[in-house]
Amino acid sequence: MPGRERTSPQYESFHELYKNNTTRELTQKAKSLKLTNYSKLNKKELVLAIMEAQMEKDGNYYMEGILDDIQQDGYGFLRTVNYSKGEKDIYISASQIRRFEIKRGDKVTGKVRKPKDNEKYYGLLQVDFVNDHNAEEVKKRPHFQALTP
Repeated sequence: MPGRERTSPQYESFHELYKNNTTRELTQKAKSLKLTNYSKLNKKELVLAIMEAQMEKDGNYYMEGILDDIQQDGYGFLRTVNYSKGEKDIYISASQIRRFEIKRGDKVTGKVRKPKDNEKYYGLLQVDFVNDHNAEEVKKRPHFQALTP
């Protein structure tokens, strides 16, 4: 499928930070971000703390998750940590799901904002990639029913 390569934006998702860095490297990143009490955190907590610090610094950041839960009203939630329901879930609007034809089980990557005071979940501001493909290209993928004889 065209558009397979990620050319922009440059970022590290939770999974990339966790997989591609040792605890020592993550500790150095935490130190450079001027985090406190990072020495007491395990690797997963350290990655989340780094992402939180980057979000505070930049205002928002990039995350990825698997669309797991589509509500009756059409909106859904991306699961991030261990792909199970949790406090780091990302709200994805019904219009984003429809526009990019995102289906349950798709990996979605995009710009995320922190929950506002009265909100429980992070909010997906922009869809950049679906299953590591450019989001605009994913709309051209065939529907499963069209592939069966």
